[in-house]
Amino acid sequence: MSYAKRTHATDDYLWCDNLDIVHSRILKVLGDNGVVIIDMHRSADDAILFEDWDENINNCQAVFVNYDDIIWDECWLDDLQNVGKKFNIKFTLITNVYFRGKDTNEYKVLFYKELFGVFYNSSIKQVPISVSKLFTCLIQRTTYPRLKTFSDLYHNNLLDLGNVSLLGFQIKNLLSPNGVVSAINDEFGVFDDIVELFDFPFRNFVEPESMFEIENQSKYTVVLETYNDFENSAWVSFTEKTFRSLQIPNISLLFNKQGAIGILDEFGIKTHPVNRILDNMESYNSQNNVLIGILESDMFDIDSKTSMHNQNKLKEWYDILQTDDFYESIINNLL
Repeated sequence: MSYAKRTHATDDYLWCDNLDIVHSRILKVLGDNGVVIIDMHRSADDAILFEDWDENINNCQAVFVNYDDIIWDECWLDDLQNVGKKFNIKFTLITNVYFRGKDTNEYKVLFYKELFGVFYNSSIKQVPISVSKLFTCLIQRTTYPRLKTFSDLYHNNLLDLGNVSLLGFQIKNLLSPNGVVSAINDEFGVFDDIVELFDFPFRNFVEPESMFEIENQSKYTVVLETYNDFENSAWVSFTEKTFRSLQIPNISLLFNKQGAIGILDEFGIKTHPVNRILDNMESYNSQNNVLIGILESDMFDIDSKTSMHNQNKLKEWYDILQTDDFYESIINNLL
């Protein structure tokens, strides 16, 4: 069993490099057209932006650019709207995080599904997989819901049937992996046995060069998506975890906010029908209960046409990202 710290896999570098190229082209077309750019993809402090707004930025168009892991909550959007009113700024938020809220006179969310094309990976082959494990569940960033999933897998004697990791990582947290897990237990008080029995970072497999090489060993891939919560329902995030999994010829089990599967339908992405059950669950516990039932019964068949369709769709979006027309069209869609 390996307890080494996680290193970035080759497929992580691939999509990060793709996104950096796309991001640079977006910034260039905005800059060439005299648009004020607030580049949150690189780094930014949301509070400082609004509490100490540069009054020289006024009477203009301004664009926030960010992807994947940023969800702007209602208070942030209220602050943005107030700054827009005060300084006569029309804000556009360019992102690949799906927005279910409403635009205002001061801001507009410009969502592009084509940005998911950065996750296209031609190294994932559309051939029948050799299943050696029932499932894969990879957990890097560790939160209560994800620790609860790990705990439920353990208590239902499923850990040894899958490729499972829980790395005990949190952004902007200086605690050790064991410290992260202990802190969550201190807050909720339901993981005493997990803290006692396991050492973190945990993984029960040898980490390969590319993460899909682990996932394509199993019949099911459990995807615990970023910001799967039941609070800020206006934003739905789909990261590399979802789109890597959906290119693999197995069954993706997608843990995301209610309605996420319908959004993927809207994009033209196909998912296994069992995800519609997960999509209707109203709590982490109910999602986990469905997951345990799926793994214990193992009654579903793989449809390899699903992953082929999804990989072709991502390739279509990837190709669009290579064109000048895509970037030039952004200017016409700003608020």
